[in-house]
Amino acid sequence: MIRKISFIFLVIAVCAARGLAQEQTTTDAPKTTTIVMARWGERAESDGINNYHFTEAFQVRRGWIYPDIGYVDFGHNNYREFFVGGGDTFYKGAHFTAIGELFYEQGLGPAARSARWIVPWTELQYRITPKLGGEIVYFAYAPLNSTAKVEHIFDRGKLEYRIRSRWKIGAGYSGKIIENSAWQNKPFLTTTLSTSAGDFEFWLQRLPQNAIQIQVRYKLIHVAE
Repeated sequence: MIRKISFIFLVIAVCAARGLAQEQTTTDAPKTTTIVMARWGERAESDGINNYHFTEAFQVRRGWIYPDIGYVDFGHNNYREFFVGGGDTFYKGAHFTAIGELFYEQGLGPAARSARWIVPWTELQYRITPKLGGEIVYFAYAPLNSTAKVEHIFDRGKLEYRIRSRWKIGAGYSGKIIENSAWQNKPFLTTTLSTSAGDFEFWLQRLPQNAIQIQVRYKLIHVAE
């Protein structure tokens, strides 16, 4: 049943991105935006051992997102993931933006057992007022071979309030489920500082079994003139 649900999500994501992209106008500025992101996480009780590393870089041209390349590991030398893909900003309005992408994801290292997935990825950005807004990000791992498992990842759903022009605070929720396991709840608090060198977002997150994780999320946006 979980495999069928993942396949349905995959078909819906692809069809929606293709269909709604046809309605996009051609009046967007022909500039190329390059975005680089990096994340680092450490559990409070891990004695200084980093257990989350993430890097991603992609470009946006007239709403189209390509190439999108990234890497993630969880503090273990025997398992990591590499992904590549692209997508489209298929709706952009004054209060709501919807983005869809499709990735090929490859597990690396002995513990990965060469697992491979197709990953439909969706982001919804919302702006309630000039100072209040947030985003929701969800993606699913649809297995391409027998060693891969179905995964559903609610990466984040957060609400943020801008206190000053360069400072936001917020709260949110994330969670995930891996095939044949229980759902994991991971709520968090966040604060973001915007600088000329990029945005620095700090998370204080509660993991299952009451573990505490600190995350630093960095984003740099460059627009080619």
